[in-house]
Amino acid sequence: MTEPDIQDGDEAKGQLDFITSASLPIELKSIEVLPDGRIRCNAPDSMAVSFEYYGLQFFGTVERGQSPAQLSLACDLGPLPFTSQGGGVRESIQMVMAAANKLMGGRYVLSPEQRMTMSGQVEVDRPVTAASLLIAATQFLVSEKPVLDVLAKLLTSSEQDQAATAT
Repeated sequence: MTEPDIQDGDEAKGQLDFITSASLPIELKSIEVLPDGRIRCNAPDSMAVSFEYYGLQFFGTVERGQSPAQLSLACDLGPLPFTSQGGGVRESIQMVMAAANKLMGGRYVLSPEQRMTMSGQVEVDRPVTAASLLIAATQFLVSEKPVLDVLAKLLTSSEQDQAATAT
């Protein structure tokens, strides 16, 4: 029978000090249990997140080096319909995006490839936990939902117009 490895006393004391002095709840990804059972104190400055909402894939980064922490989100809304895909839909979408940029917290952009994207930032309460991250993302998405609703309605009407002309 082999003896289990015993951690260096200073390393074990440092880990124990971190865990016992940390305020609860502990921030996401701030500690990691290694395969050998040791604990590593891990405090990355940023963390990637992704989720789906409204049939759209959102990607983001949480920057913890700032106070408060910042969640940056981005989403590809899809291609801007061609003019031939629906009378006035293309122009209506561009007007909605321009108005949203003036009035809302998000940023709606049309890429050189004619893809619509949306991005924005929101503060995340400390400590950065699953709950605080979910609350921040929800606050951002709720504020952008009216714009997403209008864009979805315009895109749906464009698809219906295109299907009607194809039959």
